[in-house]
Amino acid sequence: MKKAENEFDVERIKIYMSQPTEAKLRFLEEANAFFEKAMDEKTKEISRKLRKKKF
Repeated sequence: MKKAENEFDVERIKIYMSQPTEAKLRFLEEANAFFEKAMDEKTKEISRKLRKKKF
């Protein structure tokens, strides 16, 4: 498997980091809500167990 030259887009990271803290938090909350809806029950249960162990 060939690895991409640049794994991360540095410009996108700079733009994200320049955002206010509230905007970054809102983005993370929206992403978490999306993934919560997209996960099947087995994955949700594994996620709950890991969070309970502070992982």
